[in-house]
Amino acid sequence: MYVLEEHHIPALVASARPVKRFFLAPKDGFVELLSANALAIPFDAGSGYIFATLLPFLQTQGVDLLGGAWRSIAENIQSERRGLLYFFLTPEHHSALTSSSLIREASADSMAAFYFDFNESDDANAGQEMALALEFLISAASRVTSGKLGLVAIN
Repeated sequence: MYVLEEHHIPALVASARPVKRFFLAPKDGFVELLSANALAIPFDAGSGYIFATLLPFLQTQGVDLLGGAWRSIAENIQSERRGLLYFFLTPEHHSALTSSSLIREASADSMAAFYFDFNESDDANAGQEMALALEFLISAASRVTSGKLGLVAIN
C-alpha cells in the first residue's frame, strides 16, 4: 500500500499507462511517481486470494472498501495496469473499519468459514491470514489522514 497526498492523484492517473519507447523498455512513470511521492507500507503476508476474499467479507459486515468517491479513479488505474486490483483507502474507510462492532468481533474462525464458503476451499491458514490482512488494512488506513489517500494494489 502507498499513502500519498490527494494532489498527486491526477499525475498518478496520467502515468498509469507505461510509455512505450523505441529500442528501450517502456518507461513506467507510475512506479517512479509512487517512489518519489508516496510512503510505501509493505505487507508480505497473505496472497491475493486472501484479500480477494477479505473485501467481500468486509462488505457483508457493512464496510465497502471498493466503493466510494475514488472508485472510478481506481478503476481507471486498474484498466491501465492490468493484473492488479486497485482501490483507495480514505479516512472514512478507517473510521468504518474501526467503528464497526461486527468487524471488531470477527474471529479468525468466522473468517475461515467465510473463506471456505466463498472459495469452496479448505485452506487451514485462511482465517488467520485474513485476520492479519484485516489488521494490516486497519493499521495502514490509520495513516490516511485529511488530504491523503492510501492506494492498495492486490495481485
